[in-house]
Amino acid sequence: MYNKMTLSQSLKMALTALVLLFGACSKEQPKQAKLDSGLKTEHALILDGNCGSARVRIRQKMATHGETPDALFLMGFSYHQEQKYGKAVEWLQKSVHANGRIYPPALHFLGWSYLYLGEVLASKKAFDDFLLVNPGEPDSMFALGLLSMELGDLNHAGELFAMVSSLAPHDKLMQAKASARWADVLAEQGNWLEAVSKYEHSLELNPDLYEAWYRFSQALKRIGLENESAVALQSFQEARHRVHPEWQATRFPE
Repeated sequence: MYNKMTLSQSLKMALTALVLLFGACSKEQPKQAKLDSGLKTEHALILDGNCGSARVRIRQKMATHGETPDALFLMGFSYHQEQKYGKAVEWLQKSVHANGRIYPPALHFLGWSYLYLGEVLASKKAFDDFLLVNPGEPDSMFALGLLSMELGDLNHAGELFAMVSSLAPHDKLMQAKASARWADVLAEQGNWLEAVSKYEHSLELNPDLYEAWYRFSQALKRIGLENESAVALQSFQEARHRVHPEWQATRFPE
């Protein structure tokens, strides 16, 4: 039997998927950041996963040169990469308005940190502020789509995910995630045939989005395609194992 996913569950699953896809201390680059050349080593350490070592070096430089926006940002960025979002917020807030000017990269990661902490309104404000200075940035618009789902504004969420797909024509992962979340919106609205189409498009772009395979299987069952649903459920298990071979097999409701 199909178990309808609540909006809160949808957001939680989305956040889990993002952490698993990018990982702590990932190679993700700070959005629109033009870092001081004196902090390139610390930036590289963070991207390589040596966040603690980077912070030691940053603190030493702040003791000599003061708390510059770049230094404050990298402190917050390092905690964000380690999924220590509370600490990330503390430093990113300091960086946002350091020297009396808005520091856009801090707003972007502040938005994600608040989102992971479940602080929906604070996250939305950070992303809205970021998009004022960087209009149309796909990653932030994707996040606002998730937040719109959580706030119950499904129509706006669908519009945002549709825009993300058009704004990132060369980013297959972003397109795949946006299409999958757009499908989630359509499923919530009861538009099962359209949801199936969006899930198919998402999984053509990235067959490793195992959560999308599971929701795809449920959508197929909803429109009476039992055999196809079973195949999709098997694909979910296979994709999940590819992405996380260390996880034990879990039986999901059919």
